[in-house]
Amino acid sequence: MKNKSFPFSRMNFFIWLAFLAACLSNQLQFHADLLLRQFLTFGFMTCGLSLEMLTGDLDLSFAAQISASTFIMAYLLERWPFWAALGAMLIFNLLIGAVKGFLLAQFEIPSIILTFALQVILSNAFLWLSDSKNIILDYRMEGYDPLFLIGTSGAFLLAVLLLKGLLDRTYWGKYCRMIGENRDIVRESGVRYVQAEIAIHVFASLFFTAAAGILVFLTMSGSSGTGSNFLFRVIAAACVGGVDFRTGKGKITGMLVGTLSIIMLVQLLTCFGLLNSLEAICEGIIILFSIVSNGKKEKI
Repeated sequence: MKNKSFPFSRMNFFIWLAFLAACLSNQLQFHADLLLRQFLTFGFMTCGLSLEMLTGDLDLSFAAQISASTFIMAYLLERWPFWAALGAMLIFNLLIGAVKGFLLAQFEIPSIILTFALQVILSNAFLWLSDSKNIILDYRMEGYDPLFLIGTSGAFLLAVLLLKGLLDRTYWGKYCRMIGENRDIVRESGVRYVQAEIAIHVFASLFFTAAAGILVFLTMSGSSGTGSNFLFRVIAAACVGGVDFRTGKGKITGMLVGTLSIIMLVQLLTCFGLLNSLEAICEGIIILFSIVSNGKKEKI
């Protein structure tokens, strides 16, 4: 039997090898702080999306949710204390997560249809509210500030450990994978299916809250389009990391490796001036290849 992670390992290997070759040939300058900052931002998103994918749901609205969150926090920071603005953004995300989980479980709406509708609603609603403009904060928080990066790294490590604990040591984690493997059986088994879906999507929204909080300070602005650039990047990161929304399979290590691979790919495309022309094509190929490859492995 073939190694189940082989296609994903091979793809990651090629991306990492190309990145290393570009750095060694001085075509790409390696900046550890830039890589760490991007890894933290992408990492929160990828973990949140991957958690939802483990239940068999593909969320197309998380990027709009993050955009709305950055707008809310940036807007409130001009008027409220930091903790009040952060609390409002947290409540917003928890509500969105609860709504997603409830609608998906209670009405059995396909996740792609529901989350696409939410994406359209959120992105256009906050585009209208912001009048298509960014909100520039009065103060500055440098994204490369060592204390900021250290604090964010600690928060990310804690979040990953909590995610691992949720998936490996709680019933909610078991329900998550069970739902992803066979949703119909879970519904008929007497498991608190609706509550499980709500809990998983609420927990995922905590990661989106963290990602939105980072974006507010790193971009020093809030806009309804802030998170739009991350949609396919994060989906590609989860897929190349071996997370399969059709089977509920995936590991935290894969999520992190996939995140790093996509960051390297984006930097490579940027280095050679191909980001705008080839990024979407590369991400689409990665998503398609990952899904097809994993489908073949399930038949082995």
